[in-house]
Amino acid sequence: MAIASYMIVHIYNDHKIRAMNVIFTDFFFSFGGALIPIFAAYLITQNFEWYTIYLILQVTAVIILVLVIFSDFTILNRHNIAKEIKPSLSFSTWNLSLYCVAFAAFLFLLAQLTMTSYAQSYFQETLGWGNIDANKPLSYFWTAKCVGLFISPIITRFIPLKYILPTFMLIGLAALSCILYIPDMSTVFKAAIIFGLFNCYIYAGLLAYGTFQMENAPPTLITIILLFGTTGTALSTTTGAFINQYFGLTSVMHAVVIFYIISFILVILAVLFSKEQENA
Repeated sequence: MAIASYMIVHIYNDHKIRAMNVIFTDFFFSFGGALIPIFAAYLITQNFEWYTIYLILQVTAVIILVLVIFSDFTILNRHNIAKEIKPSLSFSTWNLSLYCVAFAAFLFLLAQLTMTSYAQSYFQETLGWGNIDANKPLSYFWTAKCVGLFISPIITRFIPLKYILPTFMLIGLAALSCILYIPDMSTVFKAAIIFGLFNCYIYAGLLAYGTFQMENAPPTLITIILLFGTTGTALSTTTGAFINQYFGLTSVMHAVVIFYIISFILVILAVLFSKEQENA
């Protein structure tokens, strides 16, 4: 994800084209996320052990490494970004909007990955669902996210990011609340689809919106925002495990909603204090 985003920012200066390509990259990321729960559930029903699933993931990681090694990066030498007065990446040069974007990405992925890690256990242990039914919301979520990422580049052609991000997050928050606080199975399935459709664009949109905050933004800026998001991803396991151990699964779900609400507030602030609203 970082490599692809780096290349996109390095090659494309137009904000809309850049946003569309970042989203298209995220589509493939989510497509893999949609396949894994379905494939894992199938293997479990066929009496495969969990280590078989992890082995498949390790093989996939090796394939990714091989693809990166044999990729042609010379295209970067054929596209030049304007060289005049490149801004420093020192945090002291960041405006408030950039800080909000970075921490919103951190909390967004912290919420999303914590939810996807513990939702199945929550549905099984707290709501008493069966193994297959408990896995369905995640599959619906990732599949809907793929569909949303596939069609969202069309939306960016007509609607600015400064309107898309807060609107989609508000709808996503409502859907997330339905998933966690309405025990009806049918409602949860529908809410998971809505959550995936409107949640699809947030992270990629934040990456693109962050680059709007600097004139001639260097490609490494998006890598720093990715670092914030990756930190949220890395801490999701530890945070979820800590809350689950001391407060229980229900508290984990409450924490997910709180993280998402704070991320939503930060997105609102990022839009309000944006220095490049005319480009967003």
